[in-house]
Parts: sequence; structure tokens; C-alpha cells
Amino acid sequence: MEDSIQTARLVVQTKIFPLYEVIDGKYRLSRKIKKPKPVREYLNMQRRFSHLTEEDIAVIQERVDRDYDRLLELCGVEAE
Repeated sequence: MEDSIQTARLVVQTKIFPLYEVIDGKYRLSRKIKKPKPVREYLNMQRRFSHLTEEDIAVIQERVDRDYDRLLELCGVEAE
């Protein structure tokens, strides 16, 4: 149970699964991550991702960062 909570927090802190709402077509960020943790921390936590190479992880990190920046744009929030 404790690992589940830690995993859920980490997936948000790494920006893999950002928390946001869409109300009447308007995006609203529920929680902005000011000091994100690297995606690697979440991926290393679970054995199912052990096959990923450093290159794979770098590609995933780039995608997560790009998607999060796009979400900030949709919410009308400036990236830091």
C-alpha cells in the first residue's frame, strides 16, 4: 500500500501523469510541478521498465517535457 502511494506521487512529480481538469472546454492545471523529478526515478522503481536503455529513457523524458509544456500552454500557464 505504501509503495502504491509513493508510486502515484512520483508519477505526478515526474510529469508523466499531470493532474489537470477540463471544464467547459477550458484546461485548468490542478497542480503545477515546480521542481520535477527525472522520469528515470519512476521508471527505475518498477521492474517492468528494466529493459529500457538510457536512450529510451532520454526519449521518454523529452516526450514528457514536451507534453507537459503543451499542457501548460493549454492552461495559459507560463513554463518556468
